[in-house]
Amino acid sequence: MARISIERKYVFISLVAVIAIVVAIFVLNKIPATSIFMDKLFHKPLTTYTYYLYDNYGNRYDIPMSFRADLRKASNVFVYPDISSIYNIIWNPDNRKIIIAFANSSDNGLVIVETFEIVNKLIFAFNVSNVSTIFIHTVVDSYDNLTANESYPIIALIPPSLTNDTSVLAINNVIYIQGNTTEGFDLATIKFLMSALGIKVG
Repeated sequence: MARISIERKYVFISLVAVIAIVVAIFVLNKIPATSIFMDKLFHKPLTTYTYYLYDNYGNRYDIPMSFRADLRKASNVFVYPDISSIYNIIWNPDNRKIIIAFANSSDNGLVIVETFEIVNKLIFAFNVSNVSTIFIHTVVDSYDNLTANESYPIIALIPPSLTNDTSVLAINNVIYIQGNTTEGFDLATIKFLMSALGIKVG
């Protein structure tokens, strides 16, 4: 009889502990700071981000952004020479027109998706910052010997069918965004946007 009583006691304690954990997780997820902690704890992909931007009058804009892949994964994509080089090309005060270049391939549909992702997010940031830079696109025969300058930088999109690498490279005002898989291309595009917009994740 005593043995049965002890077993019931442990079952009750275990049940209370489980309920307490569930309640704690629910409460913590209501708090933004701890919600981020819980996302990390349970490896939940981070695909949304609130971007803070100030206009020339000091007004702050909170811009919710959604991404096609995990920002934490994207943060690990290789960048050459460094993130600040990407930022400086995009926000150079002499920048007048950003040319998005790509070569025809079986991945044209994916290139269009990444182009929309880039233009949609950057143009909003430009408008708030009163930057008049515009975007155009061009089809190229090859990614070799692309020529750009500070006023007319190039973003070259290289999809999986044309590369074995996943990276973001800035060379002579040409930014090469390349991914060797669909996810890799998404991650490289996101890493470019994170670099251009100054987005950092823990």
